[in-house]
Amino acid sequence: MLTFFNAIANDGKMVRPMFVKDIMKNDKVVKHFEPEVVIPEICSERTLKIMQHMLYNVVNYKDPTPAQRDGLGKPARSDVITIAGKTGTAQIASGGVYRTSGHNVSFCGYFPYENPLYTCIVVISRPRIGLPSGGLMCGTVVKEIAEKIYADCTLLDIKKIPEDSLKVPYPDIKNGDYAALKNVMSSLKIKTGRAAKVNSGYVIANRNEKEVTLKELPLIGNLVPNVVGMGAKDAVYALENCGLRVSLSGKGNVVSQSVRNGSRVVSGQTVVLTLK
Repeated sequence: MLTFFNAIANDGKMVRPMFVKDIMKNDKVVKHFEPEVVIPEICSERTLKIMQHMLYNVVNYKDPTPAQRDGLGKPARSDVITIAGKTGTAQIASGGVYRTSGHNVSFCGYFPYENPLYTCIVVISRPRIGLPSGGLMCGTVVKEIAEKIYADCTLLDIKKIPEDSLKVPYPDIKNGDYAALKNVMSSLKIKTGRAAKVNSGYVIANRNEKEVTLKELPLIGNLVPNVVGMGAKDAVYALENCGLRVSLSGKGNVVSQSVRNGSRVVSGQTVVLTLK
């Protein structure tokens, strides 16, 4: 059944199912298997187009009249990928009669309809909950499989993705090492506004909607520096360079320091930095 539906999706060419494409040893292909065509054309082109159109409507047809006679495979309809297929419901015989032996329900189809890449069949034997329905029970499963494959295989051109209306013009910029900060902003082509001449190795970064302004953050050898707003790396270096010890709590930017900036350095004293 799956082979037959695959032939419809494959514009009439029926191929034998393949379970192995290559046999490999030590990352080298030792045997390769080519697709084997069983029937080059299963029917005329006219008949094929009619079948493809019918399978499409089973899933996607919407009745414009109040009767709402939509396709029986409506549960397989997806908003992100077009699926075509057919439902199936069959009673299971027991002792030569069809009574209470249950049903086999199925849905077989292919996707995406416009350029088929996958054929899929789902069969549920003796469903125990609800009325047996190939569309509702199996079509829903096929839909979920198709959407999962679509999500995993979708490649998007970043240049064509619309801009995020909530995006910020610049990333969060930390205070700290002037040379490193200047190098990063130059690579990202972030505009810097006019500011006082920077003679210190550290700066305070202020940003607005148009640009980033850098202000000198002087470090005086015998005074505790202000490291609020810095990242952990720059803050630890600045404090230890003054002869202080550092203890970190949290992650992110420094939001507070236990020893007030501007106070006289006591060699070996521990400064606790809280980061958020």
